[in-house]
Amino acid sequence: MQPQGVPGSYTNVNFVDLGLKGVFFKSDPARAHQHALTAARLDSERMAAEPQNADSRLDYTRDLEVLANSHLAQRQYADALRYFEQALPLRRALFEVDQANTLTWHQLVFTLMRMGETHVLAGQPGQAGGFLRESIRRIEARPGLKEHWVIPTLARAYLALGEVEVAARSSPCRSYRRSQELLRDLPDAEKYLSPDTAGLRDRARQRLKSCAGGA
Repeated sequence: MQPQGVPGSYTNVNFVDLGLKGVFFKSDPARAHQHALTAARLDSERMAAEPQNADSRLDYTRDLEVLANSHLAQRQYADALRYFEQALPLRRALFEVDQANTLTWHQLVFTLMRMGETHVLAGQPGQAGGFLRESIRRIEARPGLKEHWVIPTLARAYLALGEVEVAARSSPCRSYRRSQELLRDLPDAEKYLSPDTAGLRDRARQRLKSCAGGA
């Protein structure tokens, strides 16, 4: 469903519901998936009933993200991409009508990064570059934002972009170095990396040894 109307204040995000999904996702993935499916159905109905309510659209994109993460945890990349593809136009539209809103801005750049990263993990680097470069461009256009939740998004975008460059037979050295620099300065960087993403970082470290100047 495409969003319509003007978003509201974004002050009523359902953080309780989001927290429950996060808890279930770690302790009971099947329950988390079912919870997110139910939440997505209810929020979709809210969207239809309140087409100008930005909060319902924001909540719906969170449901889609949880569903995508559920499939990513099982390495079901096609299903994960299907949910990210539903979330992206909604998050893009929410940002476009309120470009000063930091929350909707980060949700957009995060979704772009995740779509690119998921294409890389799925063995489809040729489809990843556009999403990753847009995420990087939008983040670096706001250089004053140094929050801890922005840095890992940028680091992971550069990490996945290095994989795209390897597949295209161009040098990944700059992208890998930039990712390493960002992660090095991030406290507890490991908590921002999934096992698959950590695998990409380990591969980047090995490849950096072949770059001029090493890692």
